[in-house]
Amino acid sequence: MIGMYVGLGVLLLLIILYFLAIMPSLKKNQTVEKLGVTKFAHRGLHNKSKGVPENSMLAFKLAAEHGFGMELDVHLTKDNQVVIMHDDTTNRLTGFNGYIRDMTADELKALHLDNTDETVPFLADLLAEIDGKVPLLIEIKTDKGNHKELCSACFKLLDTYNGDYVIESFDPRVLWWLRRNRPRVGRGQLATPKCGVTPILEFGLKHLLINFLAKPHFIAYDENFVGKVLAPRLCTKFYKAKLYLWTIRQEGNLYSYAEKGISSIFECFIPKN
Repeated sequence: MIGMYVGLGVLLLLIILYFLAIMPSLKKNQTVEKLGVTKFAHRGLHNKSKGVPENSMLAFKLAAEHGFGMELDVHLTKDNQVVIMHDDTTNRLTGFNGYIRDMTADELKALHLDNTDETVPFLADLLAEIDGKVPLLIEIKTDKGNHKELCSACFKLLDTYNGDYVIESFDPRVLWWLRRNRPRVGRGQLATPKCGVTPILEFGLKHLLINFLAKPHFIAYDENFVGKVLAPRLCTKFYKAKLYLWTIRQEGNLYSYAEKGISSIFECFIPKN
C-alpha cells in the first residue's frame, strides 16, 4: 500500500513539473494581443516561377501591397550587420558558396537572389521600406552561439522602429535574452519534432519543455506535427498562449485555423482575404 502511495506521489510530482516546464508567459503581450489572428507571408510573398525570390525586397513589397504581415529570417554578418536570409550559407539562393557569419555586408550586397535583379536585403532597408504598413514576424537565426550579438544588433534597429513586430526563434537563448533585455517585445518559441539540433534539445523543443526559461507569448509550431504533440495544445488551451502554425500551403487550412483563433504563416498561394 505504501509503495502505491509513493508511486502516485511521484507521478503527481512529475505531472506538476511537466506543467511548470511547459508554462508559457502568463502575462499577455500588448503587440501579440493587438495582432490577434494574422496571416504572415512566409519569407515574403515570394514566387520563384515568377521571378520573386524568397526573403527578397520584392517579396516583402508584394506582401505589404496585399496587406499581409510578413515572416522573415535574420542572420549576423562578419561585420555585425543584420542580413535577411533563411539559410546560414548563401549557397542555395545566390550560387555563391559562403557562410554568412564569415562574410561582410558589402560582400553580401553584391550577390543576387535566384538569378534575378534582386540583391540580398538587410533588416535596416526593410524597416525603412515597410515603415509600419504591416506587422513583421522576425525569426532570429543564431549561429555558433551568437545570440547575444545578433539580438543586440537587431534591436539597434528595432528600438527606433514604430511598426508592429514580434520575434520568434528556435533558440530558447534568444527568448531568454528578450525576457531580460526587451521584456515588452512579443516573443515566440519555434518548435517542431525535427529541428536539426542535439537530440536532447530537439526533445525539449518538441515538447516545449524549455518554456519555463523562454516564457514565450506565443508558440510557433510545425503544422504537420501540432496535432501529434500534447504540449502545444496544452499551452494554447490550458494556458491560453497564442498559436502560430507554419508553413501553411493549403488555403482552406488557413481559413480553418483563423476561425479557431490561430495565426498562419503561409506560402504558395495568395489568400483571398
